[in-house]
Amino acid sequence: MIFDQLIKRLLIIISNKNNLLNVSVPPSIKQNIDRVKANSYGMTDIDLSVSINFNNDTNKKLSFYAISSYIGDTPAIYNNFFVEPNHEFTIKLSDVSVDNALINGESSVLIYDK
Repeated sequence: MIFDQLIKRLLIIISNKNNLLNVSVPPSIKQNIDRVKANSYGMTDIDLSVSINFNNDTNKKLSFYAISSYIGDTPAIYNNFFVEPNHEFTIKLSDVSVDNALINGESSVLIYDK
């Protein structure tokens, strides 16, 4: 489906000194989604699901808080997690995180435990 191809290109992954993982949706992508919804003959809602594979490719154990997401199969509102060096896990954003990124342009998903 054409919409699936659009979704695969809509996210910008951001990592910086304050946030381990933020997800950003550019305004132009939000406008494209709104246009698709408006021209979809009665479809009023689009159910977006966002999963990200995260690899700790550092040489140190990372401690972080997950916000409104699933870490593997574990739901997290604001929970502390650790990941060992060279380990991978999957993050699934909640509907709230996805909607927030669409409406406000960005959602914090993982923040460093300071």
